[in-house]
Amino acid sequence: MIPRHSSCGEMRLGDIARCAEVYNELLGKDVLIRLENGTSLKLRFLEENFTHLLGLHYLSDLDYFPANRKRQAFSLIRAGKITQAKLERSVFYSKIEQRVEMFERLPLFFLPGKCELIIDFDPSKVKSYSNISADYILFIKEADMYLHLPLRYNEKRDILFPQSFFPRRNKQYIDRQRIYRIHEINVVPYKEKPK
Repeated sequence: MIPRHSSCGEMRLGDIARCAEVYNELLGKDVLIRLENGTSLKLRFLEENFTHLLGLHYLSDLDYFPANRKRQAFSLIRAGKITQAKLERSVFYSKIEQRVEMFERLPLFFLPGKCELIIDFDPSKVKSYSNISADYILFIKEADMYLHLPLRYNEKRDILFPQSFFPRRNKQYIDRQRIYRIHEINVVPYKEKPK
């Protein structure tokens, strides 16, 4: 593995601190997506989404990730108080290991021409059981993996938020779904609407 250096010290690929660093770069920004059919969408990342994207809630034998402290968990990881070594102590770590290893590829979703989008995701079309509750799924093919970023639409805020992130070696979440090419994708600073 290639070592990484940052304010968090030396990190290897697939390190939780590196995941937080990558995610932090998306905070305070909107991802504007325009589809080939003219539909425009806006996606925003929040601190409280981080733990769920990585599946940290699966590490139920650790006390770091209660549902009511999602934002605090992200801050503790950024501060180096929750480390990769602590996560790996969980007997359930293998459930999330691939997510952690692939997470630093998250910015690839926002490169022009790299990503496609499933609209009106239908879990009944997935060949095996799926408990994903998403309206859309962004996906890319990276090496021999398909990376998925399920999104949920918040009608009140008129914006999409990420629900999960996961890699698969097969197309079980993609096959038989309605897929659109992304015509344009831009990451811009988030601006609050005037009150």
